[in-house]
Formats: sequence, C-alpha cells, structure tokens
Amino acid sequence: MLHIARAIAQLHPKWIFDSYTAAAIRGWNVSYELLDKLSILAPYQIQTKSIISRSAKHPAFETVDGLRVSTVPQTLHHCLRAEDLRISLPIADSALRETGKSKGELIELVKADPTIARSRDFQRTIDVLTLADSRSESGGESIARATMIMLGFAVPDLQVECRDPMNPSKVIRVDFYWVLDDGTIIIGELDGRQKYIDPTMTKGKDLIEVLTDERLRESRLSVLGARIVRFSYSDVLDTVYFARLLERYGVPRNTSGPFVSRTMILPPMRASSDDVPPLECYADLIASYERDTPR
Repeated sequence: MLHIARAIAQLHPKWIFDSYTAAAIRGWNVSYELLDKLSILAPYQIQTKSIISRSAKHPAFETVDGLRVSTVPQTLHHCLRAEDLRISLPIADSALRETGKSKGELIELVKADPTIARSRDFQRTIDVLTLADSRSESGGESIARATMIMLGFAVPDLQVECRDPMNPSKVIRVDFYWVLDDGTIIIGELDGRQKYIDPTMTKGKDLIEVLTDERLRESRLSVLGARIVRFSYSDVLDTVYFARLLERYGVPRNTSGPFVSRTMILPPMRASSDDVPPLECYADLIASYERDTPR
C-alpha cells in the first residue's frame, strides 16, 4: 500500500491521504482488508475503483515519511467511529504507542478540533479512545480484548508483571489479567505461532526448548493460585466458544455495557467471516489458526 501511496503522491503532490490510509502510513495497526482502496483528500472529487476521495478546499495536514496525511485527530475520528470495536480498538491502541501521547492527550486533541466536536459520531471516537491501551502488544491482543468487551466481559489489565515464586528476581509478564472481588486471579494468554518461531521472541531456542519454557512458565504461575486460560485467535473468532471459555474460568460478565454487541451475545452468536478480519489481515498478529473459523 505504501509504495502505491508514494507513486500517487509523486503524480499528485497536493493530495492528502486520510482515514485508514493515513493511519497505515503513520504505522498504526490497520487491517489489510481496510486498505484495498486508498483514502484521499483532494481539491476535487475523484472517482476510481482504487480510490475513495473526499473533496476539501483547505484541509489541515501533516507530513509523515514524505507523504501528506490528515492530522492525528482527524485520522483518529475517521477510523474510530467504526461500529465494530474489533476494527477500531487495534487502531486506537497502536495510535497511543506510535504517537507517544497519553490517552488524555489524544482525547484533548480530538476535542479541540471543532469539525470533529460538531460531528454526530464524536462521542464514539472519544469512547473508543477511553478504552485504548498502549500496552497491547499486537493486533491479535487488541482484537481479543475488543471481543471480550463486545461480549460483555470485564476489561482485563494488560501485560501485568508477576514474580516467579521460585526466583523472585525474575518477572513473568502475562497478556490479560483479572482480579476478582474475592482475590482470585485469572490470567489469559493468547497463543500464537510467532511466540514459537520468531527469533526475536525465541531468543535462539529451538521449538522444544520454547515449549518446555512455556510449560515451566505456566506451572510457576499456577503456584500463585491463578486460573490460567489459554486461547488462540481462531478461538476468539468463535464468539460462542470464546464466551463459554471465559465464563467457565469465571471472568466477570455484564451484558448491558455500552459496547456490548447484541448480535454476538444473542443466538446464534456466530461470528461471520465477513464481519471479522481474517488472520492474515494483521501484519503483527501473533496467533495461528488452531481450529476452523466458524461459518
């Protein structure tokens, strides 16, 4: 996508990339599925099969890697108003990481733009930003958390550091973390192929060594008395199974929340392959298909 954007920018240097295209140029986590067409701001309307355009006379812009893109608040607004939280939350999480700004700072930037403040979906943008968390380390983790929220489960803490009970100087970080009212700890772990094959994560170890370390890590966490629930990305896509799994492990649930999806919590509670981006849509998605995605 970026090489196409650069080619277009050379032909039309005054055009401005916006929406999902601008987000991708900024390095935010956007599904490839949303990048099949380039989003453009131009002085005049453009109609092609590969471009979605909006006309604007004097739009504000910033330059990122030599390309003109819509401002941070405008880009956030266009991306986060999506109805499906599984699309918007990965973008919001990565925007926090890439901009280096706090959640409050991004919210204030959005509020300070008068054109956004007057729009009918202004509050949706603010609400999604309120859920954003820069500690989410991948698109897969963001999608899993978004699915939990849409199913009505309590929002987990992320990347919590637990002390190894056999070696207190060693820290074990976990993907998702809940503490119940009675003090019970629930740990959620998103399994994925990258954890086992990416050299930056395996640190030179072979598959057997990595799997052995993983089992040892889990046994140490169990000493803390935690319930440990493991799931894959395909488990997350199967919302019926995923909801049953989290309920079985005791994750608190309230299906009256503002982000709860009625279609996901009511029968038949099946995620359509047309509704959820497939695994290959996210460049940094860490999970492999361990079970078939339901149709």
